[in-house]
This record gives sequence, C-alpha cells and structure tokens, in this order.
Amino acid sequence: ELPDVRDTSFESDVSNDYAIPPDASIDSLAPPISHRSSSYLESPRKGAEKALEKSGYLTKLGGKIKSWHKRYFVLKTGVLSYWKSQHDLHRKPQGIIVLNESCRVSRADGSNTFEIATGTKNYYLTADSQPIMEEWVRVLQNVVQRNALRLLLSREDQKPTLQAWLIKVKHGHSRKCWCVLIGKMFIYFRTPNEQNPMGQVNMRDTRVEEVEHISDSDSDEVSQNIEKAMPEPTIGIFPNHVHQGPTYLIFPNRAEQEKWLYQLTVVSGGDPKAGTQFEQLVQKLMEGDGDPSSMIWRHPLMTYSKEPITLPLTTFTSETLQAEAIKLFKSVQLFMSVVLDSSGIDYHVVLAQNAIQLCLDIPELQPELLSALIKQTSRHTQARHGVQVRNSSSFKHPRSFLMNATNLFSCDSSS
Repeated sequence: ELPDVRDTSFESDVSNDYAIPPDASIDSLAPPISHRSSSYLESPRKGAEKALEKSGYLTKLGGKIKSWHKRYFVLKTGVLSYWKSQHDLHRKPQGIIVLNESCRVSRADGSNTFEIATGTKNYYLTADSQPIMEEWVRVLQNVVQRNALRLLLSREDQKPTLQAWLIKVKHGHSRKCWCVLIGKMFIYFRTPNEQNPMGQVNMRDTRVEEVEHISDSDSDEVSQNIEKAMPEPTIGIFPNHVHQGPTYLIFPNRAEQEKWLYQLTVVSGGDPKAGTQFEQLVQKLMEGDGDPSSMIWRHPLMTYSKEPITLPLTTFTSETLQAEAIKLFKSVQLFMSVVLDSSGIDYHVVLAQNAIQLCLDIPELQPELLSALIKQTSRHTQARHGVQVRNSSSFKHPRSFLMNATNLFSCDSSS
C-alpha cells in the first residue's frame, strides 16, 4: 500500500529558502559551496520526487452509463492509475491517465470536482473535501509542468531567451538563483550547471507587473526587511488561475529589469480584463504569438483611422498625460496625411522632432506613440493609406519611421 503523500508545490521551494536579515549582503545570498555529503545533496531531489506522488480515494465519472464510482488513485512517475480499491494494487489497474505536456488540470463545476483534459478525453474527479481537491489539483499541475519542462529542455533547437543570476522572493523567503526564460517557462536553478530545477513558473497562466516594493501577506515582517535590504528594481509574477502566491524577482539595475519585464510580459497570459481595449487586443495577439492571420488585426482599433481618437490607446492615470497622448495621435495623423514633397519637408521634420522629443522627455508616452504608429501603419485596411506622395516607393516611409522610433527609444536617451 502506498502512503498518502501530502504534496508540496513544485513551484515553491520554501523548505530550501531562507529569509534575508536586514544587514545581509547580496554575496551572502549565493548558493552554498558543495562541501556537504552526497546524501545531503541528493535529499532535495528525492523530496521533489515525493512531492510529485500522491494516492487516495476519488470519485470518478465514467462507465457506459455515465455515473459516479469511487476509485483508488495512485500518482507516480507522471502517470495517474486507478483501481476499484486500495486492496487491488497488486492487480492490473482499471485505467491509467498519462500526464503529458498537453494535459490541463483545472477545477470543474462543483465545489470539490476537478477536470483532467488530455486532448483526447476529459476526466472528472471529485474529492471528499475542498482541501483534498486542492491538494490533488496542485500536485497534478506540478507533474504536468515538470513533464512539459523535461520535454522543453530536451529539445536541441530550444534556446533560452534570457538567463541570469537574480534574487527570487516567495512567501517572504529569498534566494539567489540562476534564472532562465525558455519558451513560456520561467525556470530557476541553484547553479547554471544544475540539471534539476528548484522550481518553475508556466508564464501562460500569469500576469507580470513592475512593483515598487514586495508585498507578501505570508510574512510582512520579513518582506519589510527584504525591502530595506534590497531597494533594487523588482518585478512581480502573479498567477491568474492557480491559488499560489506571487513570485518576485529583484534585479541589480534598471536596465536588467526592463529587459526581463519585456520578455516576461511577452510570454505571460496577462490579466485579460486589465488595460485599455487596445491593450487587451494586443494581449490576445501575444497569446497567439502574433498570428498574422488573426482576425484581431482587422479590429477597428487595430487598423488605420482618419478620425481622431477620444481616449488614449494605452493606460494613463494622469489626465494631463491622457491629453498629451491624444495630441500625439493627432501628430501621427498629420504626419501621414499631409503631402510629402520638397516644399513641405520641414513640416514633417518638425512634427517628427516634436513627437519624439516629447516622448524622450516623458517616457510614459513612448508606448502610446508606438501603439499609434502600429495602428496607423497597419496593412489590414480596406483602402491604401499612408503618406500621399507621387512616388509609390515612398509608401514605406511610415513603417521606416515606426522602426526608427522603436530603435531610438531602445537606446540611451542621453546619447
């Protein structure tokens, strides 16, 4: 008989983490040198495997005539098997569910019911209580994530998008980790040479935000100590659908933070109800990796418009910035609608200089300008629009302006 192992979240590594004292230095956060015995080094791996095993009774919906039947389930080595009773474990299981990378585990309708979708079949399972159901969901989701990670790391063509030493904070505990973003998986290791990760986060089910300070209800006092000791730029990764706490990443400088913030946002699911309607449409496009055939590109907000906008395309909390954003869109419209010829070249130069200088002076306006250029240079229009010139080759001008503006804002403004 297999014991009923209470799962520990694979994404969390609280047992191996430690809190930072207020007078700690960053160097003291480095992973310890491997001078301990081999049995000590192997124990975390065995513990991680145990955290991905579970057994117990669940009620399963099935049979020729759909009805609920109590079955004994055993989760081991990434496979969920079930029998009529725990006394039948020496026999062949009644069925098995292989938890590969395409599986999705989620709570279904009903307080104690959850669903396993394999792509070919959906399984509905009910636990005796909500805490037991939540334990099963957590450990099953962790198994699916681990299997997806193994497949991801085994692919030779999959190269990391970003990798660096970062300070990770979760549940008020902090540790310096080797962090890797590969595909849509954020993975962290003790050292760059480690094969088994300490944990991972599937970014497709998260939203990413820049945070001014760490707010962790699990340990407010420790979080305050971390904040005092580590005033560096910070990013928060917040799960959307999984009942887990946020993961914070602390960076050595602003440039490193901005680089990670952009890449993590690109692969994250985001908050589907956050931001302006334009931002929500962009988020949906990002979820589909910017599929050029998506109908979202033909949405009126994403295509060229002769009419001025009444609200900014991106989010602003200040009414003053909202007004400036609307003027910025008008500048783009004028730049594209006025005939470009030798006598009027100065007009276009001044328009472009003023718009770009405004965005350099007020960095919050840069996403608004880029959004306006994306919208006004969209190829998904009913009629050809653009700068009205006699030479057809000059229609490339707005796109080159978009490209140059993007490059400009990614450079150091002081130079």
